[in-house]
Amino acid sequence: MVDDQKGTFPLHAVDIPKLCHRQYGIGADGLILVQPSTSADFLMRIFNPNGQEAEMCGNGLRCLVDFLHRSGIKKNPIEIETLKKTYSCLWSPEGVRVGMGIPEIEKKAKDVFLVQVGVPHLVLFVEDLTIFDREAKKRFSDTGVNINYAKLEGDGLLSMRTFERGVEAETLSCGTGATAVCFSAIRHFGLKGPLDVKFQSGERLQFDLLMADEILKEIHMIGKVRHVFDGKIEI
Repeated sequence: MVDDQKGTFPLHAVDIPKLCHRQYGIGADGLILVQPSTSADFLMRIFNPNGQEAEMCGNGLRCLVDFLHRSGIKKNPIEIETLKKTYSCLWSPEGVRVGMGIPEIEKKAKDVFLVQVGVPHLVLFVEDLTIFDREAKKRFSDTGVNINYAKLEGDGLLSMRTFERGVEAETLSCGTGATAVCFSAIRHFGLKGPLDVKFQSGERLQFDLLMADEILKEIHMIGKVRHVFDGKIEI
């Protein structure tokens, strides 16, 4: 997370894969720049550890809101622009709430959904999440989408695993992926919410469904943010 409100971060000269490398760099699932916005309070730009810029990252957005709050920016709610749209976010000691809007199902076939949540996510509902280890990378690493295997556990709880493009591996938690899974589960199983999503790592995200006259108006993602460290590096 880098404060780049002055626009001086030398993107052209930075080796992002090396910076994100967990043995030879800082170690991260991505690089986020906080920049000025002409239409919102701030602009978020996020780069995957392979160096490619991504359209959106739900967990990264929550981390950015917490970063701004700790930096003294107390506006609440706060509007954050991304490459595709602007999100309204609310900070609290219990976590950060993000209005994720309403995802769009682009394709559907049996237990499989292709969902657009700012970034494309393929959602597959399965009975055994270990199928992820046998299929995820082999089947989907070259398709340009994130792949999510999900299982309905009951009582509003969904378990899931995500193979994230740009990371090219399983990610410990994925906010946009969890949103895609929740929306697909609403359509597939008729769930009403609130919903909890649990990842293989044990991390959890909560989702509130804002309804009006039985029509879904928006999905809110809520999750805790934990500050790890501050530091300096020469680039």
